Amino acid sequence: MLENLPEKVDVLICGGRGITREDINSITERDLEEKAVEIIGKKAGPVFVLQSTTDIDRITTMYHAAQRCKRLFLQPLYMAQINSAIGSAIANPDDFLGVQAFLTTGYQPEHYRYQMFKTHNRIGKSEIVKQKFVMCMMPSMKKYLKSLSQMMNFHNGILIDSFQDDAPKSPEADALVKFAQDKGLEVVSLRTSGHADAMALKALVNTVHPVKIVPLSIENVQWFDYEFPKTAIVKEDALTC
Repeated sequence: MLENLPEKVDVLICGGRGITREDINSITERDLEEKAVEIIGKKAGPVFVLQSTTDIDRITTMYHAAQRCKRLFLQPLYMAQINSAIGSAIANPDDFLGVQAFLTTGYQPEHYRYQMFKTHNRIGKSEIVKQKFVMCMMPSMKKYLKSLSQMMNFHNGILIDSFQDDAPKSPEADALVKFAQDKGLEVVSLRTSGHADAMALKALVNTVHPVKIVPLSIENVQWFDYEFPKTAIVKEDALTC
C-alpha cells in the first residue's frame, strides 16, 4: 500500500488509538497466520472464524491459513459482497480459487446479494458438509450454525474468536460462542489490535509527507507533537463542519 501512495499530501487523517509506547511489540497479521495454520492443522473437523466482515487484514490472514491447510474458504454473502467490491486484491468468490460464498438464513432468490454469486462461486449447506473448510462467521449467525450442526458432526472442530482486541463485545457474539461450546467445538482466541502501532504510523507519515495531520480517537496526543514537530497537528476537537 505504501508503495502506491503519493509522496506529498495536504492532509493526512489517521487513527490515533493504541499509541502508547513504541517498545511494545504488536502481534502482526503474519504472526496470526502462523498461529492459525498451527491450530487448524491439528483439527480434522470444521473450522469457524468469528470476525468482523470489514476487517480486510484478518480476512486475508484467514484465507492464507485456509490455503496452506488445503481447506475451502467460505464467506457469508455480506462479506463476499464487500470483498468483491474492493476488487481482486482481497480474497473473494469472483476472483480467487478456493473461495466461495454461502447463503445464510433469510435470503430469497430475488435478493440482490443472492443474484451476485452464481452456482460456480456459491455453495449450499448440503455441499458444505462434504468439505474441509474454514468458514467466516458473523455474530448474528447462531441460527445458521445450529442448522449446520444438525447436518454434520462438529467433532474435533474449532471456533476461532478473531475479533480485534479492542472491539466491543456483543450479546450476539457471546451467544454464538456459548452455542459453539455446547456443541463441542473448541473455542480459541486469536486476536490482535486493529489499530496501527507507532512504527506503522511513522512509516505512513514519512511516505506521504503531509502538511497537516488530523489524528482521530487520540489517546496520546503528545506523541504526534513530539514525533512530527515540523508538521501541523490538528486536534480532533478543533475540527469544524
